[in-house]
Parts: sequence; structure tokens; C-alpha cells
Amino acid sequence: MPVSDKAPSENGSPAPTTLEDWTALLALPCDGMWRRIRAWTYSASSPRMRTARVPDLMTGKGAVALDAFLAARSRARVKALRTYAIVNQEQAAAALRMTTIANVSVPAVFITAASQISSGSIWNDLWRFYTRDPDAAVALAILSGVSLLVLAWLLAYSATRMGQARDLRHRIDLHAAGRGIYFGLEDEGGTAW
Repeated sequence: MPVSDKAPSENGSPAPTTLEDWTALLALPCDGMWRRIRAWTYSASSPRMRTARVPDLMTGKGAVALDAFLAARSRARVKALRTYAIVNQEQAAAALRMTTIANVSVPAVFITAASQISSGSIWNDLWRFYTRDPDAAVALAILSGVSLLVLAWLLAYSATRMGQARDLRHRIDLHAAGRGIYFGLEDEGGTAW
């Protein structure tokens, strides 16, 4: 169990642990998933293409609440929460990679292998089957459309969660920089080079 870096509260109850602070931090308001997805769909490019990335990051929904939350924590606790944020971001990145592999790469490999094994005849057979039965062609079109929508939703959801994890880490880094909390050799009185 993580230990607290703060003295017990005035009423004698123990101070929150790093994990309890992390849980409270995650409960703070954050940039919504749909807002991120809308930003992509409006411009077909990342909203991070703007030049005011850092001010946007620090003025987004929840940034003020996060800053106030971190301001009430010790320097050591901010460093610990940054470590949690790094692990959180790496876990979100791994989840995005696995989602992409499972839903894009594996089906692509399966389709390529089926095509190679059958010397392309599988596609001719499928085409003949679907051109003979109009209902089968409609069913295939509906199934393909639904599959693509589900795939797009899964990838958008995973990418959004990855973006939220990255933003949280960057906001903690920016707060720490504002307080003069550094995470490198400077902390030990050494040089960073």
C-alpha cells in the first residue's frame, strides 16, 4: 500500500495515499471524448495542429481544477502523480496498439492469406455468389458498413483515451514546471547534460 507524504489531517485521519490522490485526480473534469472526435471530424486533422497548443492545453475544461488540485499537493506527491500519469499514458498507448492490431492488422493478414492460398479464386467465387443473389449483396453491404462503423468507433475511442492520458501527463508536467519541480538530474544538484 502506498504511503502518504503528508501528515495526518487535523481530525487525526490519515492523509490520502498517492493512489487515493490519483483516483481523485481522475475524477476531476476533463476534455470530453466527443469534443475531441468532433474536432477531428470538423477539420479532418488533429486539433493539435494549431500553434496555441500549450495555452489550449492549460485552459481546457478541467485544467484549472487539476492545477488547484496539484497546488494543494507536496512536491514529492506531484512527482509521484507524474509517475502514475506516465504509466497511465503507456497503458493507454499499449491499449491503442492492441486495438489496432486486433481490429485492423489481423483481419488484413487473414484476407491476404486467404487470397494467397486460393490464388485469388476466393474473390471470384464470392463475387459470383453475391451477384446471383441480390439479398446476399445487400446483406454483405450492411455487414461491411456496420463493421467499418464499429471499427471506426473502436479506434476513435482508443485514440481519444490515449489523447486524454497524454494531456493529463502534459498538464502535470506544466504545473510542475511552474512550481520549479523538475524530474531530471537537476533534482540532485547535478547537471542534466
